[in-house]
Amino acid sequence: LDISKLTARNARIDPEENSTPHCGINLQTGELTVLERIDRESLCGKKASCVLKQELVLENPLELHRVNIRVQDINDNSPQFN
Repeated sequence: LDISKLTARNARIDPEENSTPHCGINLQTGELTVLERIDRESLCGKKASCVLKQELVLENPLELHRVNIRVQDINDNSPQFN
């Protein structure tokens, strides 16, 4: 993915399943950013695994890229994207 084309292709992060958008994308660097505090317990309850499913959308031509974000307990870990 060519970072220099993110702006021209109107790149954005869309949540799947009509959920709340938790992440955005910096069009200059391609970095994902957290839009608001994410509380793992309220999002996933007591599930062993907590994953936010988002999509990176690019236009002209249309491309969809799945982005899965594993959420760990907010009290123990700062956000990290791989």
